[in-house]
Parts: sequence; structure tokens; C-alpha cells
Amino acid sequence: MGIQYPVNPQKRRYNPEWEDRFPWLRYSESEDGAYSSCCFTFANVSTSNDPLVSAPFMDWKNAIGAKRGILTNHELTKCHRSSLVAAENFMLVARKEKESIKESLNRSYSEKVQKNRDTLCSILDVVILLAKRGIPFRGRWDKSAKRDNGNFEYFIHWLAKYDNNLSDHLSSAAKNAHYLSPQVPNEMIDCLGEVIRSTLVSNVNQSKFISIMADETTDVSTIEQLSVCVRYLGMSSATNKVEVDEVFLGFVPLPRTDAATISDLLINHLVKWEHEEENLSSTSNRECLPTLSDTRWLSRVDSISTLLVNYSAIYDSVSEVMLQSTGKASHDASAFLRAMEQFHFIISVVLTQYILGYTRPLSVLLQSKSCDLIKAHDEARHLVSVLNGVRSEEKFKMLFDRAATIAKTIDVLPSKPRTTGRQAHRATAR
Repeated sequence: MGIQYPVNPQKRRYNPEWEDRFPWLRYSESEDGAYSSCCFTFANVSTSNDPLVSAPFMDWKNAIGAKRGILTNHELTKCHRSSLVAAENFMLVARKEKESIKESLNRSYSEKVQKNRDTLCSILDVVILLAKRGIPFRGRWDKSAKRDNGNFEYFIHWLAKYDNNLSDHLSSAAKNAHYLSPQVPNEMIDCLGEVIRSTLVSNVNQSKFISIMADETTDVSTIEQLSVCVRYLGMSSATNKVEVDEVFLGFVPLPRTDAATISDLLINHLVKWEHEEENLSSTSNRECLPTLSDTRWLSRVDSISTLLVNYSAIYDSVSEVMLQSTGKASHDASAFLRAMEQFHFIISVVLTQYILGYTRPLSVLLQSKSCDLIKAHDEARHLVSVLNGVRSEEKFKMLFDRAATIAKTIDVLPSKPRTTGRQAHRATAR
């Protein structure tokens, strides 16, 4: 049953055929008036009595017509046209034929994120290239440009000639967002190192047979550090056979070089690098050779004493280095072995350790913050008298016997050096 449209005092009523001509027209039965559906929903009006927009239209006499037709004139207004466009966009979004504003903003944000990621990947490619080739990142300071003319920035601008995304970034990004500061490649190198180490540790954890090797070294800035390597049995992807593999995991700073500190730092860093803890065991009972300083005489006493106590073990270790190494390492190890196999070297080390043992108290006194110059002078004079007093055949024989005992551990025969000069005027001399 259709709607019964009431007649107004002018004997006129709403004509539903108008909706065929004006598809946006809608009749309100409760108000006996008509509205523009798109304007009623989407128009931005400041008054509350605009017919067809915020108030019902009831002037049926002037509904249509070339001049006074309200419906015809309304269709031509700016408000109606903009509302109609908004309604059409709304229907397109509702039918999934067009993305919404939210989706458009999200897409714009996603595109920006992807563009930034592509830029970082391009910069990362340059970092990887320089790192693989061993090319330094920094260069010389350009006084005219007041900037560092390094290889990193040079290759970035070179790549930008062929990478439009990187070129747009360098030309449009803010100066503090070019990603060319020294901190950016350093952070990228750290991230690359973490990824590589994580992959290596994952391969190591798959093996049931591993050995951890650590060597204490000093860099050019005299900072003590521990280089950590792991040797393990793994399946080779090329030969499909079990092979021994050795990987370097990183450096560990050393605040002290005693065995307990080295052991604790080594275990803690291996756990930090996600090594399986059941494959690790404490090695706090290891012997550690103290370093030899050019200025601290106390370290010389400690180093020589440790050498004499572990002479045979150190000899075996140097022999192993000579056999398993090549190049300079093997050559240096061979030279060390030749020196250690000479009895005059052993007796010299024993005598040096014996004399430095007497000088140790004076060295401690001279290095103390509360050193008294007069007291140190008296101690030095006393030390000279003590050293003169220990110069005897009995003391030398005792030291000679100790050197002979040490030499015996590596199968070296004691030998006494020549004590007289060569007799050039004998009858048998040549």
C-alpha cells in the first residue's frame, strides 16, 4: 500500500514523480516535507532553516520550474554539488570501490615508512661494501667545505646517481636526518656484527663438541682486550661431511688480566651471546701470563717468575704455535723456541729473576703515592750493599742448579760458557 500524501491549503501535495528527476529528493511522512538526502547528511550549514537541508521543503507550488523552481535551483547550488560529491565518495567507500581517508592516510604513512626503509637499505649496502673491502669510512677534512671528505659519503652520493629514492632523500630530507653522521654507520656496523654473531652462535649451539679459545692482546691505544674464538664440529653444506670449523666471535674488554677476571668475563659474554650454558664450564683455575710493561718493573718480575714456573708448558705451547701457524707467527715462534733451548738464556732468566726479586721492594716504594725521597735513597744504598753481599760462588751454584733443573724439563743439557780467551799464540793455534 502506497503512501497517502496530504493536500495543503493551496490544494497541492508532494509528487513522488519528482524523485525520478531528482534522485537525491526524499519525502518525510512525519513532517509532510522533502529533503535533499545528500545535503541533509553531508552539508556544512550554519543556519537551521534552509529548506531541503536542515528544514523540510513544503512549497509544492514552487517545487519545479525554470525560474522559481526551488528543486531546480537547489540542484545548482555549491552546497548541493559538494554534498553530492561527498555522498558519492561515501557510497564508493562503502562498496569497497575506493579507500577511505583513514586508509589513504595509512597508505601514505606506509609508503613513507617503506621509502625510509629503502633509503636505509641503500646506505646499509654502502656500509657492507666498504666493510667487505676493508676500505676506511673516514677521509681527510675539507677546509673549504668545512666537512669530512670520506669514502662513506663519497659512495653514498655516487649511489644516489642511480638510486632515485636515495637521491630524493638527500635533496629533500632535513640536515639532521640525512643518516650520514658518523654515528649511523657505526650503529649499522654494530647491528651487522650482532646479526653475524647470532648466526655463528646458532651454528655452534648445534654442535656437541666445541672448544673456546681466548687470547689476551693489547691494541694500539694500550687497552687490554680478549679475542674470543670458538672451534667446533659442524656439517659442511658443500661436502656434506663433518668438519672442524673455527669462528671469531668478538673482543672482550679486560679491566684486569688475572685468571679469575678473564674467566668470569669470558663466561658472562658467552652467555650474553646466547651460547648454551650447559656447554660452558668455569675455568677460574687457569694460569694467566702477566703482561710485560715497558715502564713498570714490577710487571717484569712477575712475568719472569711466571715464565720460570711454567717453562715447560710455555715451551710446548710455543712449539704448537710454530707447527700449526704460518707466516710471521710461525717464524716468531721458531725464534722464541731457539732462544728457550739455549742454556745461557735459561741461566740469564734465572739470574735476572733473582736480582729483580731484591729490587722489587724498592720498586714498590718508588711507585707508591706516599714515596719519601730520603727513605727511597736510603733503601737504594742498602740494596746496593745487599747485592754486593750476595755475589759469591755458593749463590751462583745455587742459581746454576736451579737453571739446570729447569733446562732438564725440556731436555736441554747444562753447559758452561768459555771463561778464558782464545789462545792465539800456541803452537797448535791456527
